[in-house]
Amino acid sequence: MDVKAPRSAVAQGGIYRFDDGRTVPDLMTGVYDYPGFILEITANLGNSTRAGGGMLILGSEGTLTSTGRAVTVTYEPPASPIAAYGLNGWTKAAKEKYLESIGFGGGKRPQLPPTKQPQAFPVERGLEHHEHFIKSIREGTPSRETAEEGHYAAGAAHLGNMAFRKKRRMNWDIVTNKVTEG
Repeated sequence: MDVKAPRSAVAQGGIYRFDDGRTVPDLMTGVYDYPGFILEITANLGNSTRAGGGMLILGSEGTLTSTGRAVTVTYEPPASPIAAYGLNGWTKAAKEKYLESIGFGGGKRPQLPPTKQPQAFPVERGLEHHEHFIKSIREGTPSRETAEEGHYAAGAAHLGNMAFRKKRRMNWDIVTNKVTEG
């Protein structure tokens, strides 16, 4: 994505399943504002299912699904420019005025661009992140990630944890490396 770190984060969660004295939530969702996109991440330790588990990355042109050691990329048709379900509660006059404003007035039916069929492409992955780290230690080779990349990855996690603990949006200025409440 060619970005270093999130500009801000908010997070909510709590201890809902394992009330055993721990201080770390067993369910937590964070929303991170990166330049150009939003990242939503959920950690749920109270559910052990593997069905469909793993990681989903939902983009404007498709979905990347990562489970175990398999990665699947599914190309999907573009989203409709008209959220038809959102117009259901509108009056006929308001709906017509809106459709006319985007070029579909006078009873002209919106035509979506042609779409290609969704396709899935399984991809075999190599070593996991931690396996690369251990391999670099054992073999004395450089790690795949630089110290700077590690700093920003850990910083994003810390930002989410601070937002959770303070129950506030936290902002991160990576130029000054200052975190402020917002």
